Amino acid sequence: MSAALDIAGMGYPVHLVEKTGALGGNAAKLSTSNLGRPTSPYLNELIDKVNINPLVTIYLNTTAQSTEGYVGNFKTTLLTAAASPTAAAPLTAAADRGGGLTREIEHGVVVVATGANERKPDEYLYGNDGRVLTMLEFEQYAQVGFSGLEAKKVVMIQCVGSREAERQYCSRVCCNQAVKNTILLKDSEQDVDVTILYRDIRTYGLNELNYREARRKGVKFIRYDVEHKPNVTKEGDKLNVTVFEPLLGETIVLEADLLVLSSAIVPDAENNKHIAQMFKVPLNQESFFLEAHVKLRPVDFATEGVYLCGLAHSPKSIKESIIQGRAAAGRAATVISKDQLETEGTIATVDPNLCAACGDCQQVCAYSAIEVQDLPVRGGTVRRAVVNGVLCKGCGTCSATCRCGAIDVSGFSDKQVISEIEYLLRRRAM
Repeated sequence: MSAALDIAGMGYPVHLVEKTGALGGNAAKLSTSNLGRPTSPYLNELIDKVNINPLVTIYLNTTAQSTEGYVGNFKTTLLTAAASPTAAAPLTAAADRGGGLTREIEHGVVVVATGANERKPDEYLYGNDGRVLTMLEFEQYAQVGFSGLEAKKVVMIQCVGSREAERQYCSRVCCNQAVKNTILLKDSEQDVDVTILYRDIRTYGLNELNYREARRKGVKFIRYDVEHKPNVTKEGDKLNVTVFEPLLGETIVLEADLLVLSSAIVPDAENNKHIAQMFKVPLNQESFFLEAHVKLRPVDFATEGVYLCGLAHSPKSIKESIIQGRAAAGRAATVISKDQLETEGTIATVDPNLCAACGDCQQVCAYSAIEVQDLPVRGGTVRRAVVNGVLCKGCGTCSATCRCGAIDVSGFSDKQVISEIEYLLRRRAM
């Protein structure tokens, strides 16, 4: 939404595609930010701004099904599961996919902001006992000031599903959310004993002040390592959490009225894979989207005209998602603000007199920059490979694949390369 408002603020129309029935995503489930500020007022104001902006068209319960074209000239087909009153684009056809409706939109750039989800744990008795919650579920108590919470002993376990063999990344926000919620719990004037079991407390930046505040309020922190993970058992009406305390060198047992699990942030792998194939952008091994360069192009893809932000990229806080969304909007504006696009001079060129239209170059091109087409000639047509200069990155894969020698990369033609080799050989022989 931040990216959409920034782009609209520059005077460009925006199509905002939301796969659920409401805007807000995971932020709508949070009571406060990491710094303790209520999220609802800011989020509701942001949603209102999006809804009333005449340049933003919202599509609820909608997903992107297919796309064609390239930077500055995309055409994407959307599938709406249920008619949305805020979706103003004209319908183009009725689809047989559960009664959904399709529409085609034209756009110059794409901002991928597909978000992520909280992993549902399969350990620590989650799903088998109602007193075992995830941190996002625990946020429901925080939203109402912990009204109705009768627990007197609360135990939180960090890094549930994160920083392990299956998911080696840190979910980044878990420690901050846990510490923030313990402070809110202590401030609710309830006599609650809180213990956090952690591997490493990562309250980076100013969030370190929250960690100090939690310690001052009496929250206990016990470290564990992955070789000695906590064990949760149910004995009658009691939940017992057994953990090895490294400072004491002993195993201790904690009674818990409520067990809260800081579960990993995981991407929607199937949806991300579909989007990645549509726009020809990469995913990392965890199925988060992978930027072109972590320092030089942090919100860009190698595919021109496609940008990313938020949890689609990696786990991050609300503030970090907003900042990245606004950065993606700025990068997108560098394209849509131009009447013409400049391409690199080092791109592939095809000699039509040598091309046999075998299609090998089209198959190997990672950027879909080559297509075998019927070209008009005197008295008919002839099939030849055609390079789209906007999409071509000059990687040379097509030139190396072409068996007819019909493709050269500007600046690296066969004649130029052979001349360089011959020169070097002559220099060596002298």
